[in-house]
Amino acid sequence: MEHSNKHLKEANATGAKIASVLPDDPRPWWKRPNLLKLYLLLCNFVLFASSIGYDSAITNSIQAIPAWLEFMNEPPAAYIVSRIFMGLSFSCNYAASVWISEIAYPTSRGRFSAAYHAIYYFGSVLCGWVVFGTQYISGDVSWRIPLALQAAIPTLLLPALIYAPESPRWLVSVGETDKARQVLLKFHANHEDAYLPLVELEMQEIVAGIEALRINNISSWRSLVATPGNRRRLFISCFLGVAFAWNGQGIVTWYLSSVFVAVGITATWKKTLLNACIQLFNLLVAITGAVLVDHVGRRRLFLISIVGLFFSFIGLTTITAVYTQLHRNIGQAIIVFVFLVYAFQAIAFAPMITSYPSELWPQATRSKGLFTAMFFLNGATFFNIFVNPIALEAIGWRYYCVYLGAQVIIFAVIYFTFPETKGYSLEEIALIFDKDQATQAGLEADLDEKQNARISVKELSV
Repeated sequence: MEHSNKHLKEANATGAKIASVLPDDPRPWWKRPNLLKLYLLLCNFVLFASSIGYDSAITNSIQAIPAWLEFMNEPPAAYIVSRIFMGLSFSCNYAASVWISEIAYPTSRGRFSAAYHAIYYFGSVLCGWVVFGTQYISGDVSWRIPLALQAAIPTLLLPALIYAPESPRWLVSVGETDKARQVLLKFHANHEDAYLPLVELEMQEIVAGIEALRINNISSWRSLVATPGNRRRLFISCFLGVAFAWNGQGIVTWYLSSVFVAVGITATWKKTLLNACIQLFNLLVAITGAVLVDHVGRRRLFLISIVGLFFSFIGLTTITAVYTQLHRNIGQAIIVFVFLVYAFQAIAFAPMITSYPSELWPQATRSKGLFTAMFFLNGATFFNIFVNPIALEAIGWRYYCVYLGAQVIIFAVIYFTFPETKGYSLEEIALIFDKDQATQAGLEADLDEKQNARISVKELSV
């Protein structure tokens, strides 16, 4: 039974085809030298997202520090220019997500890919607790220390870049097939004979997938709209970016300090402590979501998330309306619904905002597809920064109803257009979008078998 359960877990994560060539190795990953090295590398690359999380949290966190508010009355040009350069550098950071999805071990690819943006909240947690600790320091040092510590995470992660190999999929795309095989032999097989069938199958799928792209000349920006499959991918990527910004969590995040004031939490230490606790809560929920992607499935997690956000926002809107109109002392109830909004956002959208687009796109356009998703996310967020303050001042809590409408639209689009990618390798996902083109290059799979492989461990053991 234990062997059967293990096989089904592998099939749920990779599909029956890959699972069939995985040897029955009883050793845990930490006793397999190749996986120990690979997972340590993956953990380092996952942590790259925490630098973005730190940066995103710092603006909101230090708003509670009076010295920072005084400084921002007339910010120097050097600070503004530095923020521009940091924003440009963060756009390159997302290459780590692509690398993770292309080199991860088949049974753990989904979890590590989702963990990348889930660990975004590790930076937020670090920032929250640093600000909580420095708030007691008088003067500008109270906010200069958190800003200076932004350099710590990237500096610590630099050594991993020296040891990390190139993606085997990229190596195949530039004609370095032998080097790609050596990377897989080292990190997926540890040069052990029992794992050679796995490496050969992976190489077969990678080469066939790259060949399919060459046959159809899919590599340029124009190719993003060249085929029906790519147009569907592009729509999903763009919509996911907008949905991340407009699912309601953003308005709570950007104005969290104002929410605290509105419910009577005005002491600096209380606001910074609550913010730090929220970031820790987000981290735990996001990691849970990353672990669940291969058990629950990507599409189902998205649906659970948006339904939860909808009902949480109904509660938040109702409580805020009662507090605003009747001035009843129900501030604690608002905080409860704020935590619920964060929880349902973090369970799916946080871990999969980068991993899901990375899975959908083939190798030649994977980075372009991910960039498109993040471009629309940032564009929608930029829109929110200007529109939300005006709308909140004009109609107050009623503006939350706009987000309720957006959540209904998001649910419908996810339900009707988002495919399930659990149980597919990166190359096999091409069958969902470009079955004819993939088959041309010999990339074939039994879709009925893939569906049967999704039987859960729980169902089998009953």
